[in-house]
Amino acid sequence: MSAINFSRLEGMMRLSIVPRWTIVPMNRHQSVAEHSFRVAVIALEIAEAEELEEVAAIVKLALIHDAAECFTSDLPTPVKGMIKNLSSIEQKSCPWVLEEAVAQPVYNHQIVGMADALEAYAFLRTWGTGPRARSIEKQILERIMNKRAVFPTDSMRNTIDNILATITTGLVG
Repeated sequence: MSAINFSRLEGMMRLSIVPRWTIVPMNRHQSVAEHSFRVAVIALEIAEAEELEEVAAIVKLALIHDAAECFTSDLPTPVKGMIKNLSSIEQKSCPWVLEEAVAQPVYNHQIVGMADALEAYAFLRTWGTGPRARSIEKQILERIMNKRAVFPTDSMRNTIDNILATITTGLVG
């Protein structure tokens, strides 16, 4: 039996009070915890549709992918690019995230990255308001299409297309 990682437990629980979308007008609040759960659900759907062997590892990676935000908060994307040592800050404040993420193959990170973008698109499309939200929504859709091109199989691209179609038709928000 392994010991409980209290730092991880406390940090992950704190994500429920860390807000997302701080500079985008929204009709409702989203926490990093809610976002991470939704990313995990989308990653699970992708992994199971593709009958991948590492479903549990992919879901775990999705759940922890933004865990360092329990210390840094959810920084707007333009700000993240301006902070030279952000990954170093995240590693020092939340070293267990790096330890767990580094053990994952690149493909798992690509799946979680796609799920992350799909979740952001779904939430923004449903709850974002005004021209700023629409502009960011368009940027995220472009990022999804660029990420989609990286996946090696038609089956994977079709799975992504099906999830995107579900989001676009309003069945998921």
